Amino acid sequence: MPNRRDAEAPRSPVIDRAAAAGVVLAVVVSWFAVDPRSVDAFDAPKLLLCGFALAWAAAATFLARLGRSDALRPPPPGTARIVAGLAAAGAAAVILSAAASARPAVSIGHLRTAALLLLALPVGASRAVRRHRRGITGVYLVSAGASAVLVLLALLGVWTPVAVIGSFRRVGLGALIGNAGHLGISLAIAVAPAAALALEGKGRARAAGSALLALLLAGVVATQTLTAVVVALAAALSAVLLRSRKLAAPTLGAVAVCLAAATLALPPLRFRAKQTIRAVQERDWNRVLTARAAPWLAATEMIRRHPAFGVGPGRFHAEFIPARLDAERRYHRRLVLRGFVSNSFSRAHNDYLDSAASAGLPAAALLVAAYFLLVARLVRKAARRETSCGPPAALIAGGVGALAWFPFQVPASLLWLLVSAGIGYRDLRGEP
Repeated sequence: MPNRRDAEAPRSPVIDRAAAAGVVLAVVVSWFAVDPRSVDAFDAPKLLLCGFALAWAAAATFLARLGRSDALRPPPPGTARIVAGLAAAGAAAVILSAAASARPAVSIGHLRTAALLLLALPVGASRAVRRHRRGITGVYLVSAGASAVLVLLALLGVWTPVAVIGSFRRVGLGALIGNAGHLGISLAIAVAPAAALALEGKGRARAAGSALLALLLAGVVATQTLTAVVVALAAALSAVLLRSRKLAAPTLGAVAVCLAAATLALPPLRFRAKQTIRAVQERDWNRVLTARAAPWLAATEMIRRHPAFGVGPGRFHAEFIPARLDAERRYHRRLVLRGFVSNSFSRAHNDYLDSAASAGLPAAALLVAAYFLLVARLVRKAARRETSCGPPAALIAGGVGALAWFPFQVPASLLWLLVSAGIGYRDLRGEP
């Protein structure tokens, strides 16, 4: 009579493939799902479909665990336990923040949506993703590359997939992500796995990685988003430094030359560069930062008023105007720009400030500590060639982008950052 392990061995690969298919679906919809009939046409369908796909992947992963003889694993190494403990404590603090919110129904509803997306973290740490990592990464990079092609076509005036109405010149440069800045930051995060493929791949894989890297960098430049350019540089240089420090200076020089050439060749980029230089010369730092002083200082006012639990997850946009007015009174200056239509912000444009303002300083400190401890350990392992440079490079890029944007709130970038964190955590545990 066959034992249980023999009976279940053929079934486990099938379940792993089902879980990997859920991740692939989540990746594709995070880039391309759009509802043309919806007012919130870009993020809403992505969040819904990503949540469905990740729930499917998580269920398959759970079934695969039940059918394996190694369901009871040994405890993880010390660093992995610390990372998991910090993350769990941070999650508990966020839940307490939602319960203590002035509008708990709003905050708890926001957490329900976030919880589905956060399934990407344990799914990323699963054996299914480990087995099918190459295919999942390939689908992700092809999706990002297709989005880069769309923004390049829109920039050249050839074709755009959706008609977006607005007063900014960049309003049509969002492909199927929506906002040009959202697309730019998502493409910049994708630079990390593309650079890893170019550095670590062989033969055709290396050639494909190099071509995708060039295409993604061109797409980042086409979005005309300064933060995205900085994040793309951070992603590429992180991957290069983790593989060969000798290549860092030539890589930085080549990328700088390409960016300068693109800026000189494209009139919209020249115009934006002149505007930024003029604002620097006039010491108009709020204009240099494209009015970010308003959300940043408003976030600090929220933290002043609610340091322990914040204003509640999902409530930054509701608290922004009164907090901005408090900041204006405190600093005796207006925090709006004349002629700038987006002087009302729904996000802090800094994920560290946003998390502290929304969930409180303890929750933000715990989550940030878990994130950077994970990154630090992965950097050490990647530098020793014990693991791929892709996940740590992506996480470094996400950490840089969080300083002036919100990569942890855009579905396409958030999904890959969480999957990368899951992959990195599995590497930290030393699991095959």
